[in-house]
Amino acid sequence: YDRVSPRAKAAGPRPAVVLIHGGGFTGGGKENKRLGELARALARRGHVCYLMNYRLAGDAPPAPAPFDADPLTRAAHAAAVDAKTMLRHVRANAARDGVDPARIALLGESAGAITALAAGVSTPEAFASDGPGFPCPAENHCGDTAPPAAIVNLWGTADQFLDYFDPGDPPIMTVHGAKDFTVGISLLPAENIRAECEEHGIPHWYYPVQDAGHGAWEMTAEGMDLT
Repeated sequence: YDRVSPRAKAAGPRPAVVLIHGGGFTGGGKENKRLGELARALARRGHVCYLMNYRLAGDAPPAPAPFDADPLTRAAHAAAVDAKTMLRHVRANAARDGVDPARIALLGESAGAITALAAGVSTPEAFASDGPGFPCPAENHCGDTAPPAAIVNLWGTADQFLDYFDPGDPPIMTVHGAKDFTVGISLLPAENIRAECEEHGIPHWYYPVQDAGHGAWEMTAEGMDLT
């Protein structure tokens, strides 16, 4: 992973953001230009940012049933395992990096948003390891089961795991384009997340972008943009 830290000295521990790239679980990486720009913008505002990689379908990661059905579902499972591992790593090294361990968010775009949502709203047992035959290594801080402080969902979907949502899940911010047909039908994936948040009392900020497709990087809402 790459760490992007603020240049100015801080009076105390800073909030942190783990940024997770897209690529359909088949490609992409922490070198993602847009996420790099976003990380630098967040760092200027006082956040310590971590741009992470995760295992892809070409890495042929293992996964337990029912996630072992095909290479993409195995990779999606592995990505959520890796995101939870990264969250634990950041928390374990919070003092070294000047991070507040109680203020670590997950931010993902596209497949990375699916990963952030799966890792962020699932139970501690879900995505804890690659399966029964692959226990979590001790160096991965397995006993830490705390969820992220927040989730930023940039044009992702949770349609495959809507039953994971529960009261007490972290706050979620969603940005989604109305012309996006990559992860679902238009705004339906975002509307489904909003419905789950409303049902379970999860704080949710929802920004539909009417003229955007998949990857609404140029969005503006309420006078704000993504940076």
